[in-house]
Amino acid sequence: MTSAEVSIIGSSGFIGSSLASFLQNDFKKLQLYESRSSYVDDFGQFKENIVNSEIIVWCASKVNPISAQNNSELVEDEIEIWKNFVKYIARNSDKSPELIFMSTGGCIYSGENPPFREDAEANGSNVYGKMKSDMEKILITSGLKYKILRVANVYGPGQPSGRGQGVIAEWVNRIRNVEPIEIFGNLENSRDFLHVQDLILAISELMKISGNQILNIGSGKATKLYELLQIFKSLSDSKFELKYSDARSNDRSDYWLEISRMQKLTNWQPKINLELGISEILNSI
Repeated sequence: MTSAEVSIIGSSGFIGSSLASFLQNDFKKLQLYESRSSYVDDFGQFKENIVNSEIIVWCASKVNPISAQNNSELVEDEIEIWKNFVKYIARNSDKSPELIFMSTGGCIYSGENPPFREDAEANGSNVYGKMKSDMEKILITSGLKYKILRVANVYGPGQPSGRGQGVIAEWVNRIRNVEPIEIFGNLENSRDFLHVQDLILAISELMKISGNQILNIGSGKATKLYELLQIFKSLSDSKFELKYSDARSNDRSDYWLEISRMQKLTNWQPKINLELGISEILNSI
């Protein structure tokens, strides 16, 4: 795979920059597009070299669960840009590239009985999840090769905060600024947390195999928020206060992912546990 031409859309973001850094030494032909708009020229036309890629990883997004809930125009814009991009690649590439699409594991599944398998109903549990579901369908029906990754709550060094997304990043930021940690809803609620380096290793493994796939990428474990809070208390040198707020309408109470399909398909296993991952972040404050 070292001779493959790989493009990353969204290479300046949290996941995209981590992936770019990891792949730099292995891929001689690595094209980086910092944002969704960087693959078009000054006239808004797609740059021709994007169609030379054999693998395109889409990590770009201007929408998160809260902004999706509050602004339907952002959602419509996100879907339209994706639709145009997929259509352009399908029509203009001679190399039949594979698109690796970052979907959502936390918001895509419509049911209420975790752990969620890839064959569970996946029409979205909120506006953001419905948007990702629509984007998945656009890719699946495009005729392009694809791998759709339904990714759990990713965390790690360099994750931005202040967007209302990413509980670990938000809590770390509160500790850094000596502010109370805000708890939305019930501490009994559970999440599936995945370190960004485990996600990057999963993507790199999937680049080695062929065939269309829809895959859950997560820890495969449920972590209740009170368990997460205990980890923070045990690892933080700083004492912090708690601020309790009502659950947000876009949050689901519980979810975690069943990841056996990914494990059977590749040699990948999540390796970085929460204690180690959070300790690394807190030590950098």
